Amino acid sequence: AEGWMLMPPNATVVWLSAILCVLVVEALRRVAGVTLAILCAFFVVFPVFVDQMPAVLLGNSFSALETLTMHALDSQSLVGIPLTVTGTLLMGYIIFGVVLKRTGGGQFFLDIASALMGRYRGGAGKIAVVASSLFGSMSGSSVSNVVTTGSVTIPAMKKTGFQPHHAGAIEACASTGGMVMPPVMGAVAFLMAQFLSVSYFTV
Repeated sequence: AEGWMLMPPNATVVWLSAILCVLVVEALRRVAGVTLAILCAFFVVFPVFVDQMPAVLLGNSFSALETLTMHALDSQSLVGIPLTVTGTLLMGYIIFGVVLKRTGGGQFFLDIASALMGRYRGGAGKIAVVASSLFGSMSGSSVSNVVTTGSVTIPAMKKTGFQPHHAGAIEACASTGGMVMPPVMGAVAFLMAQFLSVSYFTV
């Protein structure tokens, strides 16, 4: 696939590319809903009729199969910068978060947060925020953050009087914010470094 622009792919690759595009849009529909899937499907086929658009959007059009092949094989479409960063960098941090959970690292951060905030009013909520920020600074993943700290902080918040939906919301917000805590700063920092062509340290 690396030299596909010099030597066009055969019919099998073309049709597999078309199937991949359809599967990606369908997966998006199942995960994010119909509206976003329709929007993305429009831009998937946009190069087919781009020559019929107004002057601002006018461009060179491609056939449907050429368009789908480019989406599947080109490094600026399905396999673009976000997916590259996720596959080459973020997977390691997600695994690291799971390892921390299994080895007791998550409990360590909870203990620190409890020592700092446990004596204050609404302490369980504050513990959730501090623990998520500490754990997020190491894992860089909101998912592993929720799985690790949320499994303890959400029941603790409910036990101290927080309503279940409030406890879940606090943990979700804290874990999402913890994801962008230095030094890891989640996917955001890696994407910024890639897009801006600067070092991660500069970001």
